[in-house]
Amino acid sequence: MKDVLMKSIFLGECMVELSTLEGGLLQKSFAGDIFNSAVYMKRSLQGEGEVSVLTAIGEDQISMEMEAFFIKQGLGVDTVFKSSEGTVGLYIISTDKEGERSFSYWRESSMARRLMHILKNAKTTLDSLNADMIFFTGITLAILDLKSRKDLLNQISAARKNGAKIAFDPNYRHQLWENKETAADWIDKAYQVSDTIFPSVEEESGLFNTASTKDCLSRLVKYGIKEIVLKAGTEGMYVQNNGELFHRAFIPADKVVDTTAAGDSFDGSYLAMRMRGKNVQESLDHAAEVAAKVVTFPGAIMPEGLT
Repeated sequence: MKDVLMKSIFLGECMVELSTLEGGLLQKSFAGDIFNSAVYMKRSLQGEGEVSVLTAIGEDQISMEMEAFFIKQGLGVDTVFKSSEGTVGLYIISTDKEGERSFSYWRESSMARRLMHILKNAKTTLDSLNADMIFFTGITLAILDLKSRKDLLNQISAARKNGAKIAFDPNYRHQLWENKETAADWIDKAYQVSDTIFPSVEEESGLFNTASTKDCLSRLVKYGIKEIVLKAGTEGMYVQNNGELFHRAFIPADKVVDTTAAGDSFDGSYLAMRMRGKNVQESLDHAAEVAAKVVTFPGAIMPEGLT
């Protein structure tokens, strides 16, 4: 990556988030994997560079509130497309005593699922946006129809040839995919057009039958990806970068309230530090510290000023 990337685009879906507070009250906010990562990148960049969300929303009140929330977080909204044909998705977070979360989703009318069709109608392509970096995830792929998945990866590839660096997190959610084999196939295709990836050992084991962290890294290096950031649970995080292996030990948070956005915040914070010219170890340390703070707050977006 270049020392400083001036324009980053996070492509996918943002949703209405309802998180359960003490006493059973529900708190409304907005979240989604690519949006969460964008927020934490923006904060960690500390004013260096522009971060935008590329998504589709409705024209209703809740969609306008979402766009206003993007702006409040300092994110660019020039690539937020609006349509009167739908709205945004919604999910509820439930957490157990250990802070582990489960989700209930309502996203059938989410305009983000039609994003590639909307881009086509707007005569907009990813390479025409002149982004320095584009980040997308397995969820971005999973919510699209088959034709749109093909279109997205073709446009990602074109943008890459045009100079954009591509970052991808598989963020595998089995309930969003037709089956495991389909998910593995599309995630494999996404790896082939990416420069930086953020898989986990758990995902790799479930999708590609790898037996250990070493097996994961051995399999992933065959793609020729420049920077592999592997999340290995209690083993910590590993980065394979230009043939050199780095490691950050797992340090548990003081008190886990809600693990929502732990991985998303890690991704955005890590990418921000690399864009600022920090080395791999500095970037790992910072991203891990941010993620450890995020899980001590309910919901995906913790208060500003703490990253």
